[in-house]
Amino acid sequence: MAVKIIVDVGSNHMANKDYAIEHIKVAKDCGADAVKFQLFKDKPPNIELPREWFPDLVDYGRKTNIEVFASAFDTEAEDLMWLAGCESIKFAYKHPFEGKKLHPFKTIYASFDVMNRPSLKIDKLKKLYCIQEYPIKYEISFDGIFPLFDGFSDHTLGFGQTLKAVINGAKIIEKHFCIDRPNIDCPDSRFAIRPKQLEEMIKQIRMFECAY
Repeated sequence: MAVKIIVDVGSNHMANKDYAIEHIKVAKDCGADAVKFQLFKDKPPNIELPREWFPDLVDYGRKTNIEVFASAFDTEAEDLMWLAGCESIKFAYKHPFEGKKLHPFKTIYASFDVMNRPSLKIDKLKKLYCIQEYPIKYEISFDGIFPLFDGFSDHTLGFGQTLKAVINGAKIIEKHFCIDRPNIDCPDSRFAIRPKQLEEMIKQIRMFECAY
């Protein structure tokens, strides 16, 4: 099974629709499998994604053959993603299912750590190992992690530890990504990888898959 590579735009769109579309295009050109945005509310204007144009992003991804979906932080976001035709949905760390509708998406992603894993069985759930630090500046031990988790929600710098996670059995990688625009300045841009890094990361992951 090939490793699924999801790039997380986070706040790097800067509430600029052209930048959001450019993230999708560049991620596709680099070889990513999916692009994820974040549908939260009550954030600064340059961080919050305007929801009225999210369906256009999903449609652009569909036309260019790359999956586009988002992290949902409220039921309105779930409904928006379902109506836009998203195949997947992501829920945030620790308590992702409480009060959620859980439309029948094909895949449900959620972030957990070793001490906070879901006790209930949910069909099509993919569990992502996550350490809630931004960024992570130390070496992570992945010993025994990926029998418990399907993949890695990665906040590390660069992609050396990303490859280490794949070598240790991660089948999904979620990695923050930012296009090369000098005026993008937001929390996620400070540890997100750039296009050349993303392209090289994907190349090395695919080479590892071929070798094993």
